This record gives sequence, structure tokens and C-alpha cells, in this order.
Amino acid sequence: MPVTATLMPATVLDAVHRELIDQLMNTAAPAWFAIADDEETALLAALDSDAARDYLASGCATVDGAWRVFDLLSPLDRSTATPSQAAAVAAVLALAACALNMREHGAAHLGQVQDIDAQHPFVELILTEWDRNADAQSFRTAAAAALGAGTAEV
Repeated sequence: MPVTATLMPATVLDAVHRELIDQLMNTAAPAWFAIADDEETALLAALDSDAARDYLASGCATVDGAWRVFDLLSPLDRSTATPSQAAAVAAVLALAACALNMREHGAAHLGQVQDIDAQHPFVELILTEWDRNADAQSFRTAAAAALGAGTAEV
């Protein structure tokens, strides 16, 4: 049977964005150590890409990774971020908080996402998990699946 529907191409993760995220996630500096201004600017720019956002979110698949993501994004100065960048940061923070069983923090960040973009894909993901009373491990599993949701690696 021939395919009649248009197939959506997978979003490709840019190699530069991947390298930046890997560098920031695997740095020898303590997780709470603020990143440099140029790295912050580059990370915010990278988060304009859904593929980069999903790749960073996939770091929440483990407890250590979720802490690293949470500690990396929490101190970011979002005053210069575009609405899509601010929504991406808040969405990944919400997922990280839920993956760490910090629902109050997750709810606060989710509220920020909803204020910017109520249709953001992570809003539905998090609300669905909350509706089924998911535990932190379920959020880590959802984070692990974030990379596979339409994102191809280079």
C-alpha cells in the first residue's frame, strides 16, 4: 500500500549544539557553578532548536543527569531570552524537577511555560504524567524518550 500522507522529516541535531550541550553537561566544574556569559548566550541560542531542547531534556533520564540539567538551567539569566528560548528553558527545568520528584518546582516552571506557550509539547507530556500520578522514574523514562521523539542525530 503506497504512503499517501506527507511524512515529517526528523529534526537533525546540529553538531555544534550537541558539542555545546555535551561540554556543559560533562564539565569538571561543580554542577552549581555558573557558566560563562558566552556559553549562556550560545545555550539559549541552541534552545531555539527543538532537537537541541530534546537532547538536553534527555539528560534528565538519570538522577545525576536531571540534577546536572536542573543546576545548569536554574541560574540562567532569561532576561535576554526570546519567548521560545525562555519557554524551552522553563520546559526542560519542569521536566528535570519532576524527574527529581520536586513537583512544586516542576509546577512553577510548568506555569512559566504555559504563560509563554500553552501548546508547548512538554506541557502535555508533564500534565499527562501528573494525571496518571507518575513517579519520578516515569519522568526520567519520558526524558530518555525525548531524544527519540522525532530527533535524528548527526
